[in-house]
Amino acid sequence: WATWCGPCKAEIPSLQQLERDYQKQNITFMSVSVDNNKEAWEKMIEEKKLGGIQLWADGGSKIKKDYAIFGIPRFMLFDTKGNIISTNAPRPSSSNIRELFDSNL
Repeated sequence: WATWCGPCKAEIPSLQQLERDYQKQNITFMSVSVDNNKEAWEKMIEEKKLGGIQLWADGGSKIKKDYAIFGIPRFMLFDTKGNIISTNAPRPSSSNIRELFDSNL
């Protein structure tokens, strides 16, 4: 995600709801920002009260290359051992994400 990405920002309320709904499950929510501006990223985390683990990828060139990310937002799901379940998971605003979570818990 990035602070300048409209679709990314539009997903924040749905992501926060997912975090609340699944807080007692064995799920870790991790967000990786591809912002170049670290201060803008830090400010948005504070203003939007973003939860989970927040990481800054300083432009994100390595993560974009490693996971063939050509557009954001991008949602990925991994199991507890780090195996990939989906590198193109449904967005938090999609009801399909809950089905994917529930079938992998």
